[in-house]
Amino acid sequence: MSLSEKITSDIKDAMRAKDSTKLAVLRSLKTALTNYTIEKYGADGQLQASEEIGAVRTAIKQRQDSIEKFEEAGRNDLAEQEKLEADILEEYLPTALSEDEISTLIEDTIQEVGASSRKDMGEVMKLLQSKTEGRVDNKTLSSGVMDRLTWVKQEADINVSAILVAGGSSIRMGFDKTFAKLGERSVIEHSIQAFIKCPFIKNLIIFINENTAPQ
Repeated sequence: MSLSEKITSDIKDAMRAKDSTKLAVLRSLKTALTNYTIEKYGADGQLQASEEIGAVRTAIKQRQDSIEKFEEAGRNDLAEQEKLEADILEEYLPTALSEDEISTLIEDTIQEVGASSRKDMGEVMKLLQSKTEGRVDNKTLSSGVMDRLTWVKQEADINVSAILVAGGSSIRMGFDKTFAKLGERSVIEHSIQAFIKCPFIKNLIIFINENTAPQ
């Protein structure tokens, strides 16, 4: 059963139960879905699951905005009504992904696309939206992808030549003649992780003398 079909069924249940609040919310959502479908695909079109969920999220966001405005105006009675409607709408959202799951999906999708800068964001977002199917709001996805692509670009810009300093001894890798001083263990460890995660570096071999390795 699609989300639209479930909403139609629940409208009938709300009518039988004489639940006026739920009935009004679902009728409003049904109208929003119908209008969105016609606007995007025509009268005979059909929304994808992720697009249906997106419409639900939009309806919830509208209630959240109203709640904020009513609370600022001291109209707690109206704010409570909006909260009740938002709660009804949230029942039609799929189980949200955890932060770790979102982070993993973003990382895997960036690798799958081969994205290396923000210019690839559209392609990454399109694939992510099809994978998440509405289980994450677009704002969260967009922010996560932008942050990650910015990080990838920064790491890609790091000079592939590395100087690792261990106990005063320098180890040079690469071809550049530029030398850098990395004196503390935390800096060395961060540098190593940067090179390991950089998408343009497939292998990294580091030789450190045991006697001079940082403790």
